[in-house]
Amino acid sequence: MSGAAGGDSLASTNGMGGAGGGTYLHELAGGSGGGDGAGTSSPTFKPCPTGKGFSQGGAGGGSVQLSAKLNLDLAESGGINVGGGGGRGGCGEAASAGGGGGSGGSIWLEAPTMRIVGKLAANGGGAGSGGRSSGIDQDDGNDGDDGLLDVLGARGGTSPGSGAGKGGNGGSLMTDAAPGGKELNAGGGGGAVGRIRLRTRTVSPVTSGVTIMSPPAEKTVDF
Repeated sequence: MSGAAGGDSLASTNGMGGAGGGTYLHELAGGSGGGDGAGTSSPTFKPCPTGKGFSQGGAGGGSVQLSAKLNLDLAESGGINVGGGGGRGGCGEAASAGGGGGSGGSIWLEAPTMRIVGKLAANGGGAGSGGRSSGIDQDDGNDGDDGLLDVLGARGGTSPGSGAGKGGNGGSLMTDAAPGGKELNAGGGGGAVGRIRLRTRTVSPVTSGVTIMSPPAEKTVDF
């Protein structure tokens, strides 16, 4: 599954927002990182300050595999979160675009019998918004949120003002990853949702008490 596209810039000298990370189709793999937001080729602006991570794409979510010989029990108070990282906002000095959100990773649980009433999430990260530079006003963009242990998508960074695109929200059970806002300094695209797989002999391994499962699990009855 692909992450959302970064927003296009409305200025020919400015780059587009970083694309959100996509999801691999392997059985167990971490998510891909979001793309970095582009800067500007205009000589009017000085480069972004170093060491602060402006416009960087969010990291991809990790991968977790739990295998049990007899039974696997995830209690209501337990949870596994392999959400993607949020993209970083652009800087005001260089009027740079926001970074894309990282995609969610993967969760693979296997056991002959299972009881899952806890929380499983592999949501995409929200993207960063673009920086803003207008006359004497210079405002850095805002970072996107990391993927949540929830059914809701991570929020993209809010725009600091006119000319700066907001970051796209990350993908989740409730929504697809959103593209970045199209402005002079574009926002990054949200990261794609990852994968959850349950392998067990139990026909219905997920009970009615499950509180969070985002995205829906792929169920394999071949243990």
